[in-house]
Order: sequence, then C-alpha cells, then structure tokens
Amino acid sequence: MSLAEFRLLTIREVAERLRISPSTAYAMAQRGDLPVVRVGPRGGAIRVLEQGLAAYVAERSAPTMSPSSLQARPTRLKHLKR
Repeated sequence: MSLAEFRLLTIREVAERLRISPSTAYAMAQRGDLPVVRVGPRGGAIRVLEQGLAAYVAERSAPTMSPSSLQARPTRLKHLKR
C-alpha cells in the first residue's frame, strides 16, 4: 500500500464520525484503542488511519439481525381486559 492510499484523520474528525467528544477520542487514542500516527516534531499531532478507524468500528459492531428476528411480535398487556 502506497502512502497516497492512506487517509489520515484528525482527532476532531474521528470524534465527528463516531459522534463522541474530542476528549473521548483523545482518551481512546491514549489507551491504544485507536491506531494512531504521530506527525511532526516532538511527538507532533495525532492522526488516525481511516482504515484503522473502520477496523475499530467493525470489531465493535453488533452482528446483523436476520429479517425473521425483526418481525413484530404480539404484545400481551395483562393489566388490560379483553
């Protein structure tokens, strides 16, 4: 994979995509939950690989539900008389 194929996201962009606060995104990066790249001198700015973010989301996504499990079920309300 060439360097041109990498898309680096800022912490703010990651936060917007995940709909979380930037401070939460920074904490996730600090814990190692997100794969980060430091760009610039003295540690520099934090960037997250777009592919890494996609992998993070995929690992934590709930399994898809089958159409049969989405069918409406009749509700019985015991407190109401028929």
